[in-house]
Amino acid sequence: MRTPSQRWLANLALAVASTCLVLLIAEVGLRIRAAGRPEPPAGIPRFVPCDDCGYAFGLNPEHPEISSQGLRDRDFEQPKPEGVFRVLVLGDSVVYGVRVAPERAFPKVLERRLRALRPDIEIVNAGVTGYTPWNALHYYLEEGRAFGADLVVFTLCLNDVADPQLHWDALGKTIQEAPAESIPNPEYHEGTIRRLLWLNRLRDSPSLLVRTLARRGLDRWREYRLDTAGHRVVGGRRWPVYVTAEDPKRIEVLLDWDSPEWRWLRGILDRLAEAVEADGARFVLATAPLAYQIDPAYPFLPQTLLARYCAERGLACLDLLPALRRHPVEQTYLLDFSGVHDIWHWTSAGHQVAAGAFEDFLLDQGLIPGAAPRGRRPPGRSGPP
Repeated sequence: MRTPSQRWLANLALAVASTCLVLLIAEVGLRIRAAGRPEPPAGIPRFVPCDDCGYAFGLNPEHPEISSQGLRDRDFEQPKPEGVFRVLVLGDSVVYGVRVAPERAFPKVLERRLRALRPDIEIVNAGVTGYTPWNALHYYLEEGRAFGADLVVFTLCLNDVADPQLHWDALGKTIQEAPAESIPNPEYHEGTIRRLLWLNRLRDSPSLLVRTLARRGLDRWREYRLDTAGHRVVGGRRWPVYVTAEDPKRIEVLLDWDSPEWRWLRGILDRLAEAVEADGARFVLATAPLAYQIDPAYPFLPQTLLARYCAERGLACLDLLPALRRHPVEQTYLLDFSGVHDIWHWTSAGHQVAAGAFEDFLLDQGLIPGAAPRGRRPPGRSGPP
């Protein structure tokens, strides 16, 4: 006759065996179901990690949309030919022109407009999806300065201070460990981000069941977080404050001049501006707002501290928020696209608005020698691309 302890162990073993059987059946069922669906073609990856570069990853020259120089643009002669005025535009997916044709991204729209005033101008689109100021700095130091630009423009999106690891994972960059220098807030990274990474990486588990549960869990967690911690109530109105879909970090970190994120950002921008000026070029910092900032009543504006930074450093800086506020947000931002509320990227119309604002700013500041302003028009005005 079994003792109580033996019966308890037998029941536990039966429960474990039953659970394992249920999980095995679920795994087999999911694999049978998946086997009936054709695998999507792998295709040529758009991004490639690099072990021997300081900027972690770049665009894949083997991709049909990417040039042999790793640009979403044409190839440019190196060294720069005599008499050419060249502008290098650095930045992330906003500069890259995600979900618009390459020629509709604002660097190329701007190039066509400025060529009507100075035919020898060239604008190089060196934007890469997922880049932060850290990537842009090291890309410039190792690759970008070879273009011999007369003017270097860095376009900062307010999500650029998010922790890079989750964002790079979500974009499939296969970078297992973000370099320490690329992390804006190391304490936040070791605490919040480390706890999220394990679940995030379960999406690549060999088990189809684990992958399915992890993806559904992440989707539900993201929806909950964006709806709760991703908003704040001010003046009786509920405002978005999230900066990315992956990272719980909020826009408030950029409202504190002494926050780790701001100290990191100042250090990176200082180094980039110094490198550009050491090469004999002029440096311009532009700021791309998030879509929810287009509302004139929006209460959180890191742009005020960016203006302070530019004034203290004596930098030429363009805030694109006023120009974009002159147009309905539904026309200039992608917003709801393929089930994602896209607050970061512009439509073709948005890129035209940005190109107009850049054109007026560069001409008014005298940053394009030999090209006189075409008249006083409101920044960001629409017009022919």
